[in-house]
Amino acid sequence: MQKLYVYFSLIITLIFLGSCGGSKNNNNQEDSTQTAQANTSNNNKSKQPKVDPRTYNDLARYIAGLKGEPGSKYAQYESDKAWQTYAQYTNALWKKIADEKLPLMIDWQKQELRKPNKKGGTLFYPFSGPDFLHASAFFPKAEQTVMMGLEPIGSLPNVDEIAKNKPQNYLNNLIASLNSVLNFSFFKTKEMQYTFSGHADKRLNGTLPVILFFMARTNHKVLGYEKVALTKNGSVVSASEIKVSNPDQDTTYYGTKLMYQAKGDDTKRELYYFSTNLADREYDGMPGLLQREDLLNYINNLSINATFLKSASYLLYKPYFSILRRTILKKTTYLLQDDSGIPSKYLIEDNKWRITFYGTYAGPIALFANYFQPELKSAFEPLSGEKVKPLPFGIGYQFKEGTSNLMLAREKSLFE
Repeated sequence: MQKLYVYFSLIITLIFLGSCGGSKNNNNQEDSTQTAQANTSNNNKSKQPKVDPRTYNDLARYIAGLKGEPGSKYAQYESDKAWQTYAQYTNALWKKIADEKLPLMIDWQKQELRKPNKKGGTLFYPFSGPDFLHASAFFPKAEQTVMMGLEPIGSLPNVDEIAKNKPQNYLNNLIASLNSVLNFSFFKTKEMQYTFSGHADKRLNGTLPVILFFMARTNHKVLGYEKVALTKNGSVVSASEIKVSNPDQDTTYYGTKLMYQAKGDDTKRELYYFSTNLADREYDGMPGLLQREDLLNYINNLSINATFLKSASYLLYKPYFSILRRTILKKTTYLLQDDSGIPSKYLIEDNKWRITFYGTYAGPIALFANYFQPELKSAFEPLSGEKVKPLPFGIGYQFKEGTSNLMLAREKSLFE
């Protein structure tokens, strides 16, 4: 067990050094990784075999290192040494989160996010990667969660194949992909690019296993899974409804839908994940929002109750992310973000928002040093006139408690 821990620690150290080593380079390097788009064409439309609905939950529990519920078809693999080692390690790793940080976030959410959670509605989480962990901790009452990131969603894990063919390789790489978000509160772009593109293990080809991991570990039951597609007007339909004569010329935008419910709550909720370039225009051959009428219409059709922005690489500071920035400011009722989201000047200039600040503004990390906000620094000063509330946990790039910040912007019309 100690050797396994050292192995994972070494992996994360190397990944961390690799991802931070370019801090002196031109910012275009980071932009290119964030605006990259995984395949959204017909490869994501691959037919899925019909399965017993409970299989999705059984699969999620296996992936999460949790014993299956009675009758699980994957219980036969729980005696495998590779899975037991994985389960032991993930239990220890998760225990620290479940005992320490997660209760702090949930208690804070119950106090500070009562109103957005009372309404429920739609949570919009762009640049999320597979971060269901923070989405569900802060917005557990969202009936619909829409997550978008550059990473491909990939395919459902084939547990039978994994368990019979080097399960330790798949499971070790899966847990390695989780260490950064569990230890630092955010996913690292370069780490995800490598892991979720099948380089580490061709069976680990997207973010879906991580989302399932977090659903199971946060006491959610996975009820269903479906490949979906966007029509030109932005409607969501089953991928099976899309008929094309030549699959190689299929330009349909595909995504994934997961249905789930929380323990002790009968409400059925939905999560949508789309792999996308959220910049205004095409980048390196990848269409932006101006070229994807279907995706832009879909976002515009959303009735967004809350938007969540965390560890967003300061992309919304840039002029070529103006469409998404304007859309969020126009459509959302509540905006929860750290300083890497929408620059505070847009919130102040808009005069639409009442803002509450939490924590400490320590400025960006070295990789994003160019995005320091003097006006935000002033807002967090004791003599600013703003009431700054404590933040009892670390989050974002400045992940250590005492250096992190959040801000909650609410439409002023809510107070009229």
